Amino acid sequence: MSTKTILLGTVAFLTLATVYLTHSSYPYPSQTMQSIPTVTPTVSLSTISSHPPQLRITLHNPSPNPLTFIRYNSPLDPDILTLGLVRITSLDGEDVSIVAVHLNRMWPPDEADIVELGPGNEERQVVGLAEPGVELEAGRKYLVWVEGSWMGLWGKGKAEVAEEEVESAGVVGGKTRWRSEEVVLRI
Repeated sequence: MSTKTILLGTVAFLTLATVYLTHSSYPYPSQTMQSIPTVTPTVSLSTISSHPPQLRITLHNPSPNPLTFIRYNSPLDPDILTLGLVRITSLDGEDVSIVAVHLNRMWPPDEADIVELGPGNEERQVVGLAEPGVELEAGRKYLVWVEGSWMGLWGKGKAEVAEEEVESAGVVGGKTRWRSEEVVLRI
């Protein structure tokens, strides 16, 4: 076979494959396995106390529909500080060192780690910052915020989320970033 024949055959194959994949009615996993809601939860942060330093994280669903999410790496993850999802800088811009770890977690998550947030509802958690590995100095002010990526987020109720959607949520595209506003914390 000549080089020209091989080249033409390759171009024809790639063209047909592109047309098939872009116009096929076969649903891609990211279309079926993860329905990202058009309205995502809002994350707010407030200080509760400075001695000991504590924050309140509030997750609010502004949607008229329920939202379901995986608790791992979310604003309501009980390990949010340990995972390094709490960010702290001094007012002059110095990052505060927080010892973060990577947790190996069971996949798919337990039923308790799949959370439904009803329309207009909110959930809260309190996070203490007086922990080993968080270097805060007395008498200083800090900017604090929380941020991360949803491991799984669906614009429907928990009962409507299929087991396959949960199992593939950590792999399929569609991760959505979340972030709170910054608050000032005085120690």
